[in-house]
Amino acid sequence: INQEDATAFFNLGAALANKGLLYEAIEVFENLINYAPPQDTGHIEKAKDIIKQLREKLISGQGQT
Repeated sequence: INQEDATAFFNLGAALANKGLLYEAIEVFENLINYAPPQDTGHIEKAKDIIKQLREKLISGQGQT
């Protein structure tokens, strides 16, 4: 994936989350935040929100084992 392609990172993170691979999805969303161009605030803010939701799922036991 091109490190500056926030859409590709977002789609990959979403696909991993949908498969239940929450740790991997979090890692991809963190990469999106780290590498996306700063002007891509929409994807960056969505990624932050999704990371929070995925971490909450993991804490509540709804995630990977």
